[in-house]
Amino acid sequence: RFYIYSKYDNLTSILILQQFYYKFYAILNILKLLFILGSLYIVCLRINKDLNLLILKPLNDINKVIDKVSKDPVNNKIISELKHNFENRIDNQIKKDAQNVKYEMKVIESTLIRTSGLISVGYGEAGSAIIKQFIKGNEGFDPMSSGNIIEAIFGFCFIHDFSEISEVFEEKTMIFVNHICDIVHSCVDKFNGYTNKNIGDCFLLAWKIKNSENKQPTKPNSSKSLFIQKPNEELTELADCALLAFLNIFKKINKTRKILAYRKDPDIIKRFGTKYSIGLGFGLHYGWGIEGAIGSHHKIDCSYLSPNVNIAARLETATNIYGVDILFSGEFYELLSDYMKEKCRKIDVVTLKGSEKPVNLYTVDLNKNIKPGKLTSNKDRMSVREKMDYYAQKKKKLWKKYEKAKNTKTIGEIYYKESKGFRQILNNQKSSLFYTNFEEGLSHYIDGEWEEAASFLYRALYLDNTDGPTKTILEYMKKLKYKAPDDWDGYRVLTSKT
Repeated sequence: RFYIYSKYDNLTSILILQQFYYKFYAILNILKLLFILGSLYIVCLRINKDLNLLILKPLNDINKVIDKVSKDPVNNKIISELKHNFENRIDNQIKKDAQNVKYEMKVIESTLIRTSGLISVGYGEAGSAIIKQFIKGNEGFDPMSSGNIIEAIFGFCFIHDFSEISEVFEEKTMIFVNHICDIVHSCVDKFNGYTNKNIGDCFLLAWKIKNSENKQPTKPNSSKSLFIQKPNEELTELADCALLAFLNIFKKINKTRKILAYRKDPDIIKRFGTKYSIGLGFGLHYGWGIEGAIGSHHKIDCSYLSPNVNIAARLETATNIYGVDILFSGEFYELLSDYMKEKCRKIDVVTLKGSEKPVNLYTVDLNKNIKPGKLTSNKDRMSVREKMDYYAQKKKKLWKKYEKAKNTKTIGEIYYKESKGFRQILNNQKSSLFYTNFEEGLSHYIDGEWEEAASFLYRALYLDNTDGPTKTILEYMKKLKYKAPDDWDGYRVLTSKT
């Protein structure tokens, strides 16, 4: 804006007003500053987003993983939850931006979770205290330390005729064993147990009583022992779970097509005949055990040691003597719910090697002639991750139903209703008259009245000539001419040949 006006001497003067120019220039500078600030803000947001996405959030996730793992390094539930959350985050990230999935922090977090899972698989529940000690300790791990005394249900599972089977299958034996392992491990996990040792043809399993570490039991034969106590809700539930796990294993071994296919293997038929079936023996006992590390700085195994672990192993071995699939002690039987006790029967009273205290022997009569499963199933086409998720969902579904009905029903009742195959294996076709005669015969046998015992047991054998316990007791009495020894106290010493 400017003005023109005249002065003297014919000179023209121009007055220029720069107010508008300065205002306009000031506005431009303000807009320029705002643009720069806005650009910086956008850049900062982008940097902050990348910083959070690539560094801060992953570091926070890694810190959470480390915190949870350090508190309980071998807890399968925690590790599965961490893995599931991690995989969900990755899946969501793939949908948003596939380019940013495999950055370094995620690789580190994934490695930590995988390492924790490997530790869990390698050391199991028995190794939890040892791993915690190693993580928290500053001086390193000392394997030459005392273990913890714990209270647990110990179980042994053994593959029959394994030596002969391994000779037949040779290098394929590993595949066969792992098919069995898949069934044993999934069933034990489903019913809240832990797989401790895989020794080729044998598995040591445990159902650990919570908050039982560092109790000081008295002598095992003492009636005042801390570990021979009255059943409570936790003990009863765990005992039912242990028995259900073994019965579920039996069901799958005799129902899964993949396992049944081994019966038709030409080499198996040549060695064992056409009527051969793959069998497993089971032993269960309840008591105290020492949980700790066995080995040296070169190699350690985390396991359980005690006479009670040995008794569980002896019971499994004795299944061959009695011709049954499962044996468990009176100590274990007393923990069972009334519903599960109805499925059991007492078959003998013996002393086992390594224990002077008489042990009441119980079994569950099972039906092997059950309808096989489908030739192929969705599980056969599943990946390892999908199969793990499948088993986890089935377990979650079962226990969700149990939680709703636990005040009125036991886990055994829930599972019996849910599983048709489970109902089939308990349908053993033995008559009530058979059980009446067997129970009478066993009672007379324990009382030392062997002639009367033989009379009832022969009646039972007539009703079911395949019953192993009846045959075993009759053969033992026959050797002594149906006359109890003078020092008979209602039990006998059980050896591998009797």
